[in-house]
Amino acid sequence: KKAECLDLPPKTYETRLVEMTAYEQRLYRQMQRDSIAFIGETACTAQIVLTRLLILQRMTGGFMRPDGADKSVQIGHSKLDALHEIIEDCRDAGEKLVIFVRFTDEFDAVHELLGRMRIDCASISGATPLKDRGAEVERFQSDPNCTVFIGQIEAAGTGITLTAAGVAVFYSPTWNYATYMQAQDRTHRIGQRQECHYIHLICPGTVDEDVMRALASKKSLADLVVDGTVKLEG
Repeated sequence: KKAECLDLPPKTYETRLVEMTAYEQRLYRQMQRDSIAFIGETACTAQIVLTRLLILQRMTGGFMRPDGADKSVQIGHSKLDALHEIIEDCRDAGEKLVIFVRFTDEFDAVHELLGRMRIDCASISGATPLKDRGAEVERFQSDPNCTVFIGQIEAAGTGITLTAAGVAVFYSPTWNYATYMQAQDRTHRIGQRQECHYIHLICPGTVDEDVMRALASKKSLADLVVDGTVKLEG
């Protein structure tokens, strides 16, 4: 096992509770209770349980995609505000930072936030060509001016080295335990000299907590739905 053959620094974990606005909570509870939520006259519906869970997690990140729409609508920025504070803290401390997101909407929103903050970042999403990914990693690892790495977790959670950072934020973790642990190991691997600190942005009373329970029990979220651990009645 890695722990038996590598002398790596310890891992620490932090949960930051992010309170959704009243508007975000209202839309979230509508979807949770009725499988439908409205932005004005436009509806977003989900009759399949796992689809509803996916939509609910997207909503905790501040986005909802109406039925038939090509793009999501931003319904809030509570997590972005919390992330902004973490980015500022790391900038003040002179530390590099890795941010893992699950959804493309979140990836784009974090990119825009860093642009407004005038912070140079490297990034890998599912849309990043394979031939370009190595250069993004190298820039983050070696360029002192490139202080943040944004990774869409399914694309950047395996096979790359991000040891220039000791802090990683899970803006929206995957439901898959193996993928989640692999994402942690992007910073916790050979060459790391800093303590690895992992911050989870969690909206209390939402599917975010269900995801963390699933990861803690090394189960899939689908298993927790079947055994009744996850309740969707609100």
